[in-house]
Amino acid sequence: MFLRALPKVGPLSGLAFHPPTPEVEHLFMGSFNETLDRYRELLHAQQQDQLQLPNDNLDTGETTSAAEYRLTDETYAELLRRVNGKPVSNALRQEILSYYSNLEKPYATKRDPGKWGELVKRLNVLKSTPASDSSSL
Repeated sequence: MFLRALPKVGPLSGLAFHPPTPEVEHLFMGSFNETLDRYRELLHAQQQDQLQLPNDNLDTGETTSAAEYRLTDETYAELLRRVNGKPVSNALRQEILSYYSNLEKPYATKRDPGKWGELVKRLNVLKSTPASDSSSL
């Protein structure tokens, strides 16, 4: 409220509203329409039971791979903690086991030996637990 009352001149001129140029507006609308078209394609694929989403790291734009990105390592560790002892679909089970298929990699979780030990225990529980029927999840 305070900023509205101040005149937008001098050092405050950067706070003034400037409408987008026609070129910027055109770029925005093109991007928006492309996004909408892609969304419709994904919805159609889902309705046809053919939706295949890549396991991409949306922070980096790269394919998700083990021990390459600290936040991914932490997220998989948290996922493993949350599913510990619970029924999981075969697809999720395989995804987690695949991610941790090589425990020699330099996972960020290894920095804390206690957390790494818990992760390995949970991984062993997951390995010994049969997958549930994915239709019941």
